[in-house]
Amino acid sequence: MSDFEELSGAQIPDSAESVEVFSVGDVDPLATYVATFTLPDEEEAGAFCRSGDIGNYLPVSAGELIEEQHERHFIGDTELVDPRRCTSVKQGENVDRSAVFSFPEGKRVLVWAVTEEVGW
Repeated sequence: MSDFEELSGAQIPDSAESVEVFSVGDVDPLATYVATFTLPDEEEAGAFCRSGDIGNYLPVSAGELIEEQHERHFIGDTELVDPRRCTSVKQGENVDRSAVFSFPEGKRVLVWAVTEEVGW
């Protein structure tokens, strides 16, 4: 189990490819992990959100994903196609989880997920 999975409560599916998990924000004592990977289809994307009870799996317009979200999820200059997002706070813990999905035609689903401890 990766540090991302442990903190977020979500499981990166066995069907995931090109998986990268890394820590960011070393200056801040609160942990932040980013996971990027691809999935075979939308069903797997929804299942990823459900695996950690990360709610609100909804379509989002590319315009709604402001530059800050692109930076937070390490999306970079990738053009998002029919983007969806799921996001919520982990029940009973100060942990914020969020994932952004892109569905390029004829290709695997692109996933950028972030989980971070938050101080209240």
